[in-house]
Amino acid sequence: MPIQVTRRNQAATIHVSGLDPKVTEELLCELFIQAAPVVSVNIPLPDKVTGKPRDFGFVEFRNEADAEYAMDIMNGIKLFGQPLKLNPADRDNSSASTILGANLFVGNLDATVDEKMLQDSFSMFGKLLGKPRIMRDDSMRTRGFGFVVFESFKSADAAIEGMNNQNLGGRRLTVSYSTRRDGRTRHGTEEERKLVDG
Repeated sequence: MPIQVTRRNQAATIHVSGLDPKVTEELLCELFIQAAPVVSVNIPLPDKVTGKPRDFGFVEFRNEADAEYAMDIMNGIKLFGQPLKLNPADRDNSSASTILGANLFVGNLDATVDEKMLQDSFSMFGKLLGKPRIMRDDSMRTRGFGFVVFESFKSADAAIEGMNNQNLGGRRLTVSYSTRRDGRTRHGTEEERKLVDG
């Protein structure tokens, strides 16, 4: 029997701040499971000195892409009237896994859309860095979203202009720059454009 490793996957974990004292781990799980399958939820115990409940917690997903998707759609959602602030739990180490390129989030994918269809549809706007990724569950069914990385932001801009709200497989796509690993901004900043496009 292999040994079960229970250590949290930091790359697939988001830090959730702005929690109301009434928020429980169960409630947080119910909220985030709407975005992607949740592996674990942890709200630290109340402060030993003050006895006050913590206003932050951690939500771990199965993989980094699920965590990124959750941040994309859940950041700023209000719980008991307080907007949640979401950031990657491993923000300090984010530079190590940053892909140099123009990263696009493609949502509202129909179940009939596969990686080849995405590649054929998006490659007309410019050169892609690697194959498009469609996020799938354990049964390999599409999760309804994926990522496309272009070599240049000029191509990515054209892809957003040309593909956002376009019909593919019977559903209208949502195409935008994906959230950067800092959890606060999206790809496509001026600094990033200078670095990639020169």
